Amino acid sequence: MTQEYIREIKRGALSWIVKNIHYFDMNHKVANDFRWRLKTFIELIFLTNYLIRNQADDKEVAVLTEFITERLRNDQLEEFIHFDPDGLAGLAIAGEFLTLTDHPSRASVIWELEKFTAARFDCSLAKVPFRKMDLKYSLQRAGVTSEITDFSDLYHYTAAGQDIPNTYMTDHDAYSITHTIFYITDMGCSSLTDKEYHLPSLKEKVLKFLGIYICLENLDITSELLMCSSFLHINMDKDNHKPLYEAAWNKIYQGRMKEGNVPSITYQHKPGLTGEQRREDVFKHCYHTTLVAAGAAHACLRAERND
Repeated sequence: MTQEYIREIKRGALSWIVKNIHYFDMNHKVANDFRWRLKTFIELIFLTNYLIRNQADDKEVAVLTEFITERLRNDQLEEFIHFDPDGLAGLAIAGEFLTLTDHPSRASVIWELEKFTAARFDCSLAKVPFRKMDLKYSLQRAGVTSEITDFSDLYHYTAAGQDIPNTYMTDHDAYSITHTIFYITDMGCSSLTDKEYHLPSLKEKVLKFLGIYICLENLDITSELLMCSSFLHINMDKDNHKPLYEAAWNKIYQGRMKEGNVPSITYQHKPGLTGEQRREDVFKHCYHTTLVAAGAAHACLRAERND
């Protein structure tokens, strides 16, 4: 039953993303804040990169690829970085997409990224450790060398690498843990050594947080933790892990909205909104959790096929 749930979650999430793809356009006025609109577009690219790398054969991936290609053709992301240098990781994520799709404009984006790294601008940005990982990872995936501190050294300064009691952990710490795992595992494509990352402790942390966030009904962080369980090769079929795994997917399955989107913890039905206003409000509060749920479903289905 769990596998059926996961497949249905993935189908519904990708279908909803495609139906609402126009809201991911940076020029759509779904929100007044341009940086927010840019962020949503980059997050769509991040998911698409992951699906392309892992040879997802869902028909929606072709639609996402075509949409992103068209938008990158019309909107010069390189120009935005000069106004918002903190968005360098976003440009690198776009660079990875152009590399994966063998797009001719890849060269100009990579040239722009290398201009920043040659001046060591990437190293001068003041960021917390897992955000430094984010930037270094994005540059690496685009094929650009960065002198930012190695992952194994940064790791010990992140929430994932420190022994912080659960009672003192925040949602921000949970996101720090999940994203740290995304980067050090190369989204599940690289195996970790126990010597560098003390894997038993890291896996235990993921399982504990999964239980906590199921209870909190935070489907966004629950989905990210499910991805991490796959990337760390945690055997969720074990007798003591299986109920947790099934509970997590059941919570997401039951929490979905009728169109297949997965709501964030911030979503609240607003009776006064109708039509386009309602659709925009739903998008704002569902897009990220739906992206993550699609990625988590793909990761876990792929892991089960490879076992």
